[in-house]
Amino acid sequence: MFHHTLLLQSEAKPDKPDAVTAGRQLAVKRATAHLIHPKDGKVGERRTYPCARS
Repeated sequence: MFHHTLLLQSEAKPDKPDAVTAGRQLAVKRATAHLIHPKDGKVGERRTYPCARS
């Protein structure tokens, strides 16, 4: 089971691509960073989503 640290346990995804997509959507919505960790626990990928300018 894969999950994003900000998602509820009940929202855990069965595979990594689904978990990454859900985490990315949440990061965009909250205008924050999205980190993807491989099994070794290191940061494998980091993307930052800034607030939309109006």
